[in-house]
Parts: sequence; C-alpha cells; structure tokens
Amino acid sequence: KLLGDALARDPGLRDAYKYLGYAYTKIKKSAAAIEAFKKVLNRDPTDGNTRNWLVWAEAKGRLEKSLSDPVAYYRLAETNVYDAEFKDAIVNLRQARELGYDTLAVKKMLAVAEQGLKGKSDYANGDLWYNRGDYRQGLGYYERALTAYQAIAYLDGEITARSSIAWCHLALFE
Repeated sequence: KLLGDALARDPGLRDAYKYLGYAYTKIKKSAAAIEAFKKVLNRDPTDGNTRNWLVWAEAKGRLEKSLSDPVAYYRLAETNVYDAEFKDAIVNLRQARELGYDTLAVKKMLAVAEQGLKGKSDYANGDLWYNRGDYRQGLGYYERALTAYQAIAYLDGEITARSSIAWCHLALFE
C-alpha cells in the first residue's frame, strides 16, 4: 500500500517500482513483479540487481505454469550464481539437466557454481583459522578462495578475500 501511494504521487520513483516488484515476488504474483521490474529497467537498463530479479520472477512465473520446465530451472540457476548462492545454483542446474536442458550450457554453469562453492568453503576455513589466531593457515585458505573467485570473475568475493588476506598480513606483521 505504501509503495502504491508513493507511486501515485510520483510515478517516476524508480526504487519504489523495484521494491514493489520484490514484494510481488514474495506473494507469488510473478506477472505484476515482472511489470514492475520492467518499469525500473526502462528507466535504468544498467541496473543489474533489478535485471536479476526480473529473470528470477520470470523463472518463477514459468514454474507456476509447469514444474517440469527446464528453462525455468536454468534461469533460476543464473540468478543463484549472480547472487553467489552456489549451492542453490547446483540444485537448479541438476534439475535443468535432468529435465533435458542443453547439457553443455549446464556443464559450463555447473563448473562456475562448483568453483564458487569451493571459494566459499575455502573462505569459511580461512575465517576459522584466522579466528583461532593462526593467521598463516588462514592466509592460505583466503588465497585459495581468492584464486577460486578470480577464476569465475566473482568480484565481491575477490574484494572480500583480498581484504582478509591484507588483515592476515597485518596480523603477521608482514
């Protein structure tokens, strides 16, 4: 209601459409969500997060029509990878493959998701060692995480890993 009121006063509020679309996805109104996200993208076609939400809403809309739609699962996996939800991406990619989606495309994205998952695991291990005060061991895991993230061009992961590597070097007085 509040978003609707805000848009009635000023239909140019891009963020209001974004959050309205997100709210529609939460109550399983995919068509309305898609419409709201498209309004945002008409104003700002470079908004990657809204584009990702649009793809997600479209995939959910497809699944509302048929739970055996391989394209929907593949598209969900794309959004999972974008959001660094690598475990969910792997589940959706396996479902897409099982339903007959293009094997090569699934294989390529599965490799990205598995590499991302490895990076997250290495990063978590780095945190464990760092928090125990073993900065050298933590450093090794953070460096492996950085390598994994670089291999899939996961920029947020790279930044986080580099920051943790720097903290390890500071703790080791290097």
